[in-house]
Amino acid sequence: MAVQNLAEDMVTCILTRQQLLLDLLLIKQTDFQVYVHSVNVAILSLALGRLLKLNDETLLDLGIGAFMHDIGKRSIPKEILRKQETR
Repeated sequence: MAVQNLAEDMVTCILTRQQLLLDLLLIKQTDFQVYVHSVNVAILSLALGRLLKLNDETLLDLGIGAFMHDIGKRSIPKEILRKQETR
């Protein structure tokens, strides 16, 4: 039942914010690993939000924020993001 509620929250989040869906697709095309990470962060955030008994509006904002937390990486060259640290 908790998984169903979580899935419903994610679907509502995406369907009510069309620009979010477009941004997620852009991230997916640019860097699949960042996309998967963003989805995982959103799932964990919404699960935590449910445990904290956040209301639906707050859950929606939380889900959007979680999905978009790495959106700035879109404009950073991959060579910089994936550079191995040397010491």
